[in-house]
Amino acid sequence: VIQGHHAKFLNKGQVLTKYYRWMNKNGGWVWMQTKASLIPHPTNPELKQMLCLNYIVSEVEHRGVVLGMMQLDDKPSFQPRAYITE
Repeated sequence: VIQGHHAKFLNKGQVLTKYYRWMNKNGGWVWMQTKASLIPHPTNPELKQMLCLNYIVSEVEHRGVVLGMMQLDDKPSFQPRAYITE
């Protein structure tokens, strides 16, 4: 899906995504939609800039549902480990 939108975006200069879920910090999610447009660079006409507008189109749904570890208040601490390979 993302690759298709990216190809369309580069070809047409703008794209409106389908609705997608964005995880809420404390559980649940909101539905969002993104509109992206290529705009000319103000000083270099050979360059383009991408402008993205993200629209939140719902209230938080299913607040108690955790979809990822980042939504937990008591996140397990990350301990980097050194691995020795021979």
